[in-house]
Amino acid sequence: MKLIDPKKYKFFLAVFLLLVFLNIVGFSSLGQRMLAKIVHPISFLGQKLSKNLNNKTKSKSKLLEEITILEKKLELEEVDLAKLYSLEEENKKLREYLNFFDDSSFDYVLANIVWQDNLLNFSNYNQNLVINKGEQAGLRSGLAVVNESGVIVGKVVEVNEKNSRICLINNNFCKMAVSINNSSGSVGLAEGNLGLSIKLNFISQGEVVSVGDRIITSGLERDVPRGLALGRVNYVNQEINDIWQNISAEPLFNINNLNIVAVIIPN
Repeated sequence: MKLIDPKKYKFFLAVFLLLVFLNIVGFSSLGQRMLAKIVHPISFLGQKLSKNLNNKTKSKSKLLEEITILEKKLELEEVDLAKLYSLEEENKKLREYLNFFDDSSFDYVLANIVWQDNLLNFSNYNQNLVINKGEQAGLRSGLAVVNESGVIVGKVVEVNEKNSRICLINNNFCKMAVSINNSSGSVGLAEGNLGLSIKLNFISQGEVVSVGDRIITSGLERDVPRGLALGRVNYVNQEINDIWQNISAEPLFNINNLNIVAVIIPN
C-alpha cells in the first residue's frame, strides 16, 4: 500500500489548522465557508454510514418478522390441509354408506369410533372398539356392525347410555353364525383366531369347501341379517379321523381404516 507523501500531509494539516484558527478569531466568512466545505463532506459521510447501518438493522429485523409471519401462516395452512383431508375421507365413506344402504332395506345408525381397547397391547386377540352411540340411539347387544362397503366387522356386545362396545369378528371372544358360499351353502360358526384370522367351526368332512370361497352371515342369529360379507376362505385341511374340517378365513376389512361404522337395526 502506497503511503501519503509526508510533505503533502504536512501541507494539508497546516491549511486545516489555519482555517480553524481564522474561524475562531472570525477573520473572514471565506474561512468559514472553506472550513465548512472541508468538514461538511466528512460529517455527511458519517451520517450516511450511520443511516445505512440503521436501515440494515431495521431491514434485518423486518425480514425476521416476515419470516416468522410466513412460518405461522404455513403452520395454519398445514392444519387446514389436514382438516380438509380428514373431511374428504369422511365424506367419501359417508357416500359409500349411503350407496350401500340405498341398495338394501336395512335401517342403520352411523357412529364414530372413539377409542380401541388394548390398542397398545402387542396381542390383538382381544381388541374391541368403542363407538359414540348407545341406548339413546336405539342400540342393543347383538347388533351387527359393518363398514362403508357393507362388510361386517363385528357386533355390539355391550351398551350404555351414550357408548357401545364392539367385538371385532377376528377377536377370540367374538362368535357369529355364518354360511359358506359354496355349492351346499355350508353353515358353521365363525370365531376370531388370535386377532389375525377367522376360524370356521362345525363344518363336516362331507362338505366341499375350497380356498377362495366367500363367507357370509347365515341369518340364524336374531339381530344379524343374512348375506353380509364377512371373509374369504384361505385354508382348508381335512383330517381323516376328525369330524370337522379345519378351516380358516381372512376378514375383508382393515382395522386401521375404521373410523366410522354403521350398526344395522333389524326391521
